[in-house]
Amino acid sequence: MKTELIKDILTSKPDGRIVTVCGWVRTMRDSKNLVFIQVNDGSCFANIQLTFDRSNPSNPNNASSIENALSNISTGASLKATGKLIES
Repeated sequence: MKTELIKDILTSKPDGRIVTVCGWVRTMRDSKNLVFIQVNDGSCFANIQLTFDRSNPSNPNNASSIENALSNISTGASLKATGKLIES
C-alpha cells in the first residue's frame, strides 16, 4: 500500500479510508487497554496519533505480533503503520 504524507492526511477529511504512514515516534502512552503513539514524518510540524485498542484489535489473529512490536517502540523509533483514518 502506498504511504501518504502526514500533512496530506491532516488536511483531508477523516472518512474512514485505510491509510499507511511512515515516520518517527515522538511520544508513546500506554494505558491498560489503549496505546497512543504520536508520529511525525517531517512533512509538517503537526503529528498524527495512532491508536491501538487491546480490547478490540482490528485483526485478533495479529494481536500477539502487534503486542510484540509495541514493546519494542520507543521515542525516535521509525515505524510504518496502516489503519483506518477516523476523527479523534
